[in-house]
Order: sequence, then C-alpha cells, then structure tokens
Amino acid sequence: MKKQIKKQQSGRSMIEMVGVLAVMGLITAGAFVLIGSASSSTKRNRVIDDVMEIASGMRSLYAVREEFPAKSDMPAVSTLLNSMNKSSVGPYSGSAYSVERASATTFTISLTKVPNGDCSALKIKEWKGKTATPTCTVDSGDSSVSTFAITFEK
Repeated sequence: MKKQIKKQQSGRSMIEMVGVLAVMGLITAGAFVLIGSASSSTKRNRVIDDVMEIASGMRSLYAVREEFPAKSDMPAVSTLLNSMNKSSVGPYSGSAYSVERASATTFTISLTKVPNGDCSALKIKEWKGKTATPTCTVDSGDSSVSTFAITFEK
C-alpha cells in the first residue's frame, strides 16, 4: 500500500483576503472623516482668531477716536487689517471678511461663504465677554453656505 502524503496548505483563502480588504477600507474611510473634521476645525479656529484680532484692532481705534470708524473712514479699517497682515480673504473657498460700523459704539465683522455646520458652531461658541452677538444668515444663492456676522460693542 502506498502511503498518501497530505500537503499542508499555506496562505490565505479568498474569503480571508476579502475580509482583510474590507477592514482596510473601513480604516481608510474613518481616516478621511477624521481629516475632514480636523480641517473644518482648523478653519473655524482661524476664523475665531481672525475675528478676535480684528475686534481688538477696532477697539484700539475706538480708544483713540472714542468712536468706531464711520463708513466714510473705511481706509482706517483697511489700514488696520493691513497692519495685522489680514487681508479680506477668509479661510473658506471664496469667503471674505468685511467690517462695518453699526453705530458709534458698535461694529460688525462679517464672513461670507461659511459652510452651514461651521457657521452654527461659530454661532454657539462662547465669545469673550457679553458684548458679542453672533448670527448666521443662509445665503440666498447657495443654501449650503451662510454669512457669519458678529456684532461687538465697545
């Protein structure tokens, strides 16, 4: 009688390989979600920093003039933004900052084209002091973005 020798198979089956690929796909998808979330958080933080810096500069102008610059004196605001190395360009694609005097003792900083989720997060943020009033207004042309505006008092 001949003895039959059984070979031991080495390697993975097709089902095991499909399982490994599925797990790798889930890990990759999770990484993309985390990267997108981190990017959005970075942009929100930049907006917060920019707004607080612009507000501080506007308050400095108020300290000198005892009122915020009127629309006719917007070169003072442009000079302020330039001195802080801030352009009117915001962190979101196509977004732009604007600063307007609401009254002699209040001013508003606006940022256009903010994604709605980020706008909501900025709106509920606790801004320093009780003198800030944030709002979000959905853009009429594109309902996926809003204009974030925050009004500060002296």
